[in-house]
Amino acid sequence: MLDLGCGTGRLAARLSSQFSVYTGVDMESMVAQARNRCPSLSEYFVSSNIASYRFPQRAFDLVLSIACISCGACNRLNLPDLMQEVASSLTRGGRFIAIEPFHRHSLLARQLRLSAKEFASTATECGLQLVEWRAVHTWPFRMLLSRAKCASFPRFTKAGYRIGEILLKVSPKSMGDYSFFVFEATDGTERYD
Repeated sequence: MLDLGCGTGRLAARLSSQFSVYTGVDMESMVAQARNRCPSLSEYFVSSNIASYRFPQRAFDLVLSIACISCGACNRLNLPDLMQEVASSLTRGGRFIAIEPFHRHSLLARQLRLSAKEFASTATECGLQLVEWRAVHTWPFRMLLSRAKCASFPRFTKAGYRIGEILLKVSPKSMGDYSFFVFEATDGTERYD
């Protein structure tokens, strides 16, 4: 599996236990911390900018991106190239899972100002078939409840999250902060089973 934006390796041990080969890619400063955290996986961390990483062809059953693509790994211009690289790196029937906060509004967008729908469209145009898309957590409550002051009021926080879950059911695609995507590798003409 390929962990795009592996960060400091917080998930590396768990992910590597599920796959025969694990590869984590991130900037040098993050990879250095990941190697310290998971010395047994040290050789599997690759220091590289995601946009310049050399994706091996048909090498991964799973490519995972958690808040990597939308938070600075690429821009609107090189996103199609990155999605084509991801698609070509997947084995037959391989999956690409992206858990990303895509938004067009500058108040909500991290680095890449792009809607979740635009991201899904770009990925499908590059040979990835959308299998699942759902929203995770509502943006109004994420902005409010993520403040340190709210931690002192657990009842308020709990109620806020409940209201957020209701809003997600009413309008999931517009109220979701993060989007959870599952794509499957295709050759452009058929879905792999």
